[in-house]
Amino acid sequence: MKRVVLLFMVMMMAGSLSGCNNEPNSYEDEMESQTVALETENSLNDISEPVPTPDTIVFEEIKYLNRDNLFLLTDEDEQKYVVDCDGNMEDLENVSLKSGYLSEKYQVVEGGSVYGVESVHDIWGNDKTDLFIKDEYHENIVGIYHSPEQDYVWVKERVETPSASMGILKAYNEDGTEIYRIDSNQCEAVADEYDRIENCGDNMCFLYKNYDNYGGILINTKTWQIVLDTGYWGYFSDGYATLRNNGDAEYMTGDEVIDTNGKCVAEGTLRETGNGLVFDKNKKCFLDFNKNVIADFNGYKGIVIWSDDTDNAFVFKDGYSIVAIENDGGTIFYGIIDTSGKYVMELTDTIESISYEGMVADRYLLLHINYSETYETILLDSETKELKTVPDPVDFEHGYEIDGKLYFINDFGEFCFYDFEESTVNPISIS
Repeated sequence: MKRVVLLFMVMMMAGSLSGCNNEPNSYEDEMESQTVALETENSLNDISEPVPTPDTIVFEEIKYLNRDNLFLLTDEDEQKYVVDCDGNMEDLENVSLKSGYLSEKYQVVEGGSVYGVESVHDIWGNDKTDLFIKDEYHENIVGIYHSPEQDYVWVKERVETPSASMGILKAYNEDGTEIYRIDSNQCEAVADEYDRIENCGDNMCFLYKNYDNYGGILINTKTWQIVLDTGYWGYFSDGYATLRNNGDAEYMTGDEVIDTNGKCVAEGTLRETGNGLVFDKNKKCFLDFNKNVIADFNGYKGIVIWSDDTDNAFVFKDGYSIVAIENDGGTIFYGIIDTSGKYVMELTDTIESISYEGMVADRYLLLHINYSETYETILLDSETKELKTVPDPVDFEHGYEIDGKLYFINDFGEFCFYDFEESTVNPISIS
């Protein structure tokens, strides 16, 4: 209706003006009047009925499809897009992926508590549970182990007879083919119930017992062997992890370092291992597996052990580790050393806490530093030792670092990348 009224007014104004001249409209005047009306109509069309384009899509989620080197983007209307690093879209009807990128949906009981896996879905949301569960009464899904090559679904089966009970653990590949099984006659621990899985690094898979944060079974998914079924261990790094037979997870003291076959390679009051080094809590030093001292901190009153930050404290990762020194007055100094014991960030008391997430772009140490009044994401140049602050909109938590760039969704819903070398944020046009 507004369009009709406006067109009528435009034509009336054109007629009134020609009436004032007391001359009939020329052909040019008539065409100009029609052109104005047409442009006005098109303008109204643009305002009332905007045509969506890829550049106006507001994205909310990003997932990196590592086995295909593609991204799955989901917009605010839950529409999905598969794009490459340059923003080129794949035809969803014809796209061929190397994996289903399986995920779990967990059971949520009254009160909001999460209990066990309810179903398994592929990247498009299709329910794939029937590929792995054949007997709902006696089988349940423990979880999904995500290897670099594909996903493995772990299932626990209970076989009951009037005279005996047996537990079976089975691993399936993505198409539902069973590739491994072990029963409680072979390993007594298999008789227990398990409710979740954790990737412990170096192809090591940990199956947690129900309601037990530390007990479970450790399986090598390359050799398909149960490595350990007692004790508590940390993440594997370069083929090694610290085993804590005393189960003292709070203070993270250990008894020995094991390899991916469960073989002990070092003993002592050891902390987490990483890059072939361990920290001996009693001796206050980093040692290699031959007990050679790499970095000695006996000249200081204490080394702080963070029971609430076990993933980052005293773990060498990508060749570097945080150290936290306490002086006799209780002041904490933070620094970072390399595997030779040399400081790449000198000890300082000007920060309240620091966490190290690893190396990015093969050069920069990604740090989260809590100053007295600010919390910043910092890149430490391992070559020049210079620090540079990363802009706030860069989302490291949900982004993916690939070939020196971090791909993420910014606050405006745009697909972007952050260039570590140039320190720039660049939107990617979807086409």
